[in-house]
Amino acid sequence: MPDTAAGIGVDPRDPSSAIPGAAALLASYVRAYEGRFDDPYAIALAAYNAGPGAVDQYRGVPPYPETVDYIGDVYERWARIAGYERPATLLRTSP
Repeated sequence: MPDTAAGIGVDPRDPSSAIPGAAALLASYVRAYEGRFDDPYAIALAAYNAGPGAVDQYRGVPPYPETVDYIGDVYERWARIAGYERPATLLRTSP
C-alpha cells in the first residue's frame, strides 16, 4: 500500500527497495507480536495482509477469508521451501 510504503521509506515500484522494506515491515510485526500470541508469525502475516488495526480489533487473525487464505498459502510455501532445503541423504552402497 502506498501509505505503508511511504511510512517505511520505500518506493513500492522499485523491487530493490520494496523487497527489503516488506521484509523489514514483516519482521517488525513478528517482533511486536512475540510473546503476545502462540504463533507470532501467523499474526504478523495477518497484520501484513489485513493491517495491524484489524489484528488489534480481533485480538488475533481477523476472520477475513482473504487473510486466512493468505496465511495458509504462505505457510504451505514455507513448508515446501523447508522441504527442498533439507540436506540430501547420501545413498550408501554395499562394498
